[in-house]
Amino acid sequence: MGSAQGNRVLHVLEHLTPNPSKPLHTVFNTTKDKVLGVVDEAWALRSKATSSVLQQNGNRLLEIPMGKVIGTNGEDVITIIIKDLTSEIITAFPKAK
Repeated sequence: MGSAQGNRVLHVLEHLTPNPSKPLHTVFNTTKDKVLGVVDEAWALRSKATSSVLQQNGNRLLEIPMGKVIGTNGEDVITIIIKDLTSEIITAFPKAK
């Protein structure tokens, strides 16, 4: 609930395939059965975020270095957006280079 897809997991899964209609759409370099593990790993590393920005809509954007390539264009940082002051993940995707 809460995303255009009706489900936040489905929104993260959209970042498994390219979307030419979106100019800034990054893609994970993993499979559907492993992508949530990448997000979980990033969440465990959130204290190492290099950026933490409170957005105007009340969500917080975190940029977390993963120490390995997670995106199809060599991205090694993941962006996670959460409802601020919660652990509710809204979306996650490789940070565009």
